[in-house]
Amino acid sequence: MFLGNPSARVRDELWQMAVAKAGRGSVIQLWSYPCPQGYRSRAHNASGRELVDYEGLALVRVHARPVRANAEAKTESQTADGNGDKNGADRGSDSSLATE
Repeated sequence: MFLGNPSARVRDELWQMAVAKAGRGSVIQLWSYPCPQGYRSRAHNASGRELVDYEGLALVRVHARPVRANAEAKTESQTADGNGDKNGADRGSDSSLATE
């Protein structure tokens, strides 16, 4: 972490050094800027996060994590053998609601 008020040139050099040394890690840089929020930012390898500008407001968008194949297979097998529902009933077709 570095805290200070460097020039734009020094800020860019610090960014290049941090990105080069980050490897698989993440780097986020914030600096003061004359805009409504008062700062600008940039990120490298933000691990499922993205810095976005929404009508002048800086927000962090978190991307949904993909569902693992093992969790999906377990859910499907529970549904297929009836263990997914405690009562063993098929909730999709309730015969008491059927009309003839």
